[in-house]
Amino acid sequence: MARAVHGVADMSALDAASPFGRVCQPEDVAGVVAFLVGPAAGYVTGQRIAVDGGAERSNRLATPASQHSTRVST
Repeated sequence: MARAVHGVADMSALDAASPFGRVCQPEDVAGVVAFLVGPAAGYVTGQRIAVDGGAERSNRLATPASQHSTRVST
């Protein structure tokens, strides 16, 4: 994330480059973490979940997803 926002004074300037029209917010990651630590994820193991709003699959971003997405591993 640090590389993706280097030199950006206002994070909202990155919204247009995001497939969902906004950058990831802490609540986006918190929702995934809450699921993973809860009983509903009791059978989930060994997964990599990209919380990146589709950036990993999109060609709209200039930097590779590995440089700006947040991944939660179980």
